[in-house]
Amino acid sequence: AKALPHRTTTIPDVLPHLFWGWRDAELTDQQWHNLLNLLFRKPELLKCDRDAAGLLENGIRRDKNRIPESLITLAENIGTRIWRISEKNTETPCKDSTDWLASSINASGGKLAEFFMTAISIRRKSAGTKWKGIPVTLRSQLDHIASSRSYAGEMGRILLASQLHFLYSTDPRW
Repeated sequence: AKALPHRTTTIPDVLPHLFWGWRDAELTDQQWHNLLNLLFRKPELLKCDRDAAGLLENGIRRDKNRIPESLITLAENIGTRIWRISEKNTETPCKDSTDWLASSINASGGKLAEFFMTAISIRRKSAGTKWKGIPVTLRSQLDHIASSRSYAGEMGRILLASQLHFLYSTDPRW
């Protein structure tokens, strides 16, 4: 990934494969650090938004070899960048789908919503009795998801709606 040219349009197939490889790898804390820093420094790699969102969503939900807590803020910043790309994506809903939740969990907007909710859950668990509600940056991201009129927003709202009980228990004011 470091050796890729700045204009990755010349080799469009490589990015999804990189993200799938990273997603399936059992990365150490140091490897997560290196990867997330690379993605932050080279945002052009994030144009493959669904695969990038899948990496974050899968990486934060794992039981083993997950994104370390010390890197969650960096991962959230990358997730916000991916969200901006997803909103501009011209992806359209599958007209044949009657299962909204299945459509959502397979779209970048849904994957990102799930990533952000898992980040909230981890932060809440770490805070214990000192939890004061969803942090401002994550609250802002949830606001973007809830108000976006893009396809990514539509898919993200489906995920948020499926988790209303969790969100209410986490921060009733939000």
